Amino acid sequence: MNLSLHGVTTHNLRDLDVELPWGKLTAVVGVSGSGKSSLAHDTLYVEGQLRYLETLSPKLRPWFAGKLVRPRVRWASGLSPTVLVAQKAQSWGEATCVSDALETAYHLRFLFTHLARIRCPDCGLEAVAADAADVAAHVAALPAGTKVWITAPFDRDPDEALLQDLLETGFTRVFIGDGEHDLEARESLPRGPFSVVVDRVVSREGQLARIAGSVEQAFRLSGGRARVRTSDGVTAFSTRPQCGGCGRVFPRKTPRLFSRDPEAGGGCPVCGGERLADGAPCGACGGGGWSPLLAAYEVQGVGWPAWQDLTVEEALARCSCLASPGPASRGDDTAIAGLLAPVVRRLRFLAELGLGALGLSRPMRSLSHGQTQLVRLAAHLAGELSGVTTILDEPGFGLSRVEKPRLEGIFRRLIAQNNTVVLVEHDPELIRLCDHVIELGPGAGEQGGRLLYAGPPEGLATAPDSRVARWMRDLSGFPVSPARPAVEAWLELPAATARGLAFAPASLPLARWTVLTGPMACGKSTFLTEVVATRGRLVSGDRSTRGIHFPGGVRSVDALTFPRTPHSHVASLVGIWDALRRWYAQLPLSKARGYDAARFSTTRAHEGRCLRCAGSGEVLVDTGGLSQIATVCPLCEGRRFSLSTLEVTWRGYSIADVLDHTVREALALFAHFADVLPKLTLLAEVGLDYLRLGQPSRSLSGGELQRLALARELLSAQPACFLLDEPAGGLHPEDVVHLARLFHRLVDEGHTLITVDHTGWLVPCADLHLTVRREGDRVRFG
Repeated sequence: MNLSLHGVTTHNLRDLDVELPWGKLTAVVGVSGSGKSSLAHDTLYVEGQLRYLETLSPKLRPWFAGKLVRPRVRWASGLSPTVLVAQKAQSWGEATCVSDALETAYHLRFLFTHLARIRCPDCGLEAVAADAADVAAHVAALPAGTKVWITAPFDRDPDEALLQDLLETGFTRVFIGDGEHDLEARESLPRGPFSVVVDRVVSREGQLARIAGSVEQAFRLSGGRARVRTSDGVTAFSTRPQCGGCGRVFPRKTPRLFSRDPEAGGGCPVCGGERLADGAPCGACGGGGWSPLLAAYEVQGVGWPAWQDLTVEEALARCSCLASPGPASRGDDTAIAGLLAPVVRRLRFLAELGLGALGLSRPMRSLSHGQTQLVRLAAHLAGELSGVTTILDEPGFGLSRVEKPRLEGIFRRLIAQNNTVVLVEHDPELIRLCDHVIELGPGAGEQGGRLLYAGPPEGLATAPDSRVARWMRDLSGFPVSPARPAVEAWLELPAATARGLAFAPASLPLARWTVLTGPMACGKSTFLTEVVATRGRLVSGDRSTRGIHFPGGVRSVDALTFPRTPHSHVASLVGIWDALRRWYAQLPLSKARGYDAARFSTTRAHEGRCLRCAGSGEVLVDTGGLSQIATVCPLCEGRRFSLSTLEVTWRGYSIADVLDHTVREALALFAHFADVLPKLTLLAEVGLDYLRLGQPSRSLSGGELQRLALARELLSAQPACFLLDEPAGGLHPEDVVHLARLFHRLVDEGHTLITVDHTGWLVPCADLHLTVRREGDRVRFG
């Protein structure tokens, strides 16, 4: 059986017919922008999701928020429910830790709600909650003939209004201290806390129903508290957990209590659960974000905060012990095993990936890219589903070449469970592991979207149109570093400490490209973002210290991101859109009609843009179910602007016609525009001349966006320092060639580049290669 997709025209796919073998490992390959994500994400995943969701009852469908845009497919067969682990940047909150991302904390909340014992930190006794049956059983255990008073306690003085309400309800006696008093003589009642006598009974058989009813009445009267008084003393009961020694009352066990929500009682009252206070770990909770109260809630003698501080291996050992039935099987063993099953699966999955020593309370922001990727894989794939199609986008991102082979075990495990696995991949080593390869291309954008090859990996060598075949044979085609004169200045980085790691001193050449390599979690990214970035910003401009000032600033990869909105396109991203709008605003017809540059914008709600599609060029048609269909706007026919705006032309081209030009075509049209031509020329030099000026940014691949961002930085005359973490991640080898040439151009212009690389492809391209080695908490360079 095969998964068949026919007549696919999603995005740039050109009437594609493709089949994927069921129960096999398939790689979808191709250069950036060739249509891989259009096929795997936007077609296979979405169509599989929709076909499954549409089998649900109409009453259940509203629970699935949002609507998917149905892909353009003529027909499809053999599809199954789909799971997607996308390779995209994810913003983690300050309080988000490994247990949150892995979802073990979520499941453990229910385990603690069901199983935790509350041990009073003041006297060490267990705090238990009681119900009417518990109190009745206590009274029944008293010696026969014992006089018993069931009372409802109040922790305040008896006031006139309350006493009147009690009398009208039928209560006539109260205890104040050890003395019993008549409510009708309220003028002579002493002050102080009191207990209302709800019932007086003598312990004997046949009283359980009466006692239970009286206790229920006492609970209602005093907010969940009751007292049983005899001549030997008073025993307090509460529907909330209460210490049998000191009487301290604790919050009831609920899943919400075991969260970092301070309103629910589980979050630290000082930092509010965000784990930080004034930029440093909160002193009240030690940076854990938990209320000290939760330490009293124990499973296996370990409190909730201490459970969260366990490593993956330690938590797995404790959960496995809990899940194993004892010699005398308890009645709740099945419930406990059911609560622990998803936790054990996730922990075991992560341990098998080599992260058993990772702490569950470790903030996600402190993890390396490789660790983050493995945690995300464990969270998504540990469900051990069967009969689904699992799509993994660059699963080896952040892993070194030595670490990537461990992924094969994950792939084969999924396949052994009767699943189909689809990789969107560029790495030849992972492609060789696959059973089937689908290559799209030959180029990007409109030059791609065609099927170049479909078959086993070994068949790529004889595929005439394949662009990945040469890289499967040899990875030596990357441009080496050109010969350059001796380095004139160095950025001296003294020994530093960041995120618990002690970094040795390092010297990095200025106006050169340095690449850092090393295994996962050795400190490369921390060195880049914490040590180099901080030091680079603090060095003075007069060179009086051991470093040098960067007039253009120190820029990390996060600063090179672009908005991916319907109105953001290539012309706006590269910085020529404002110039084009000003040019059209000064044309004779625009002046005659009073049009300004804002008239030619699609982001403002006015008569310049199409009122039907709000300037996006397409409309979403609701199908009445869980999906929408994206269609060309019937009013403007995809041209985004109103008819009156389109009447303004230059050389026969309206503003919409200009946006429809490719960069290559626009170079000839704007050859005499000094503020437009240099930016278009740069796009052509970095291999992006096929992009259309109006192509939305959300349709660009990650590699295209990265090259576009860096090309824009070439226009800056001020030398800058670029810190790029994994710039080759998610790129085809041919795209890495373009990227390396762009990096060489940046260095030639006087910029400094420091990059982290796991692929190994950038090492021969750089001016300096530093291997990062971690020994415990010490990090050295070699």
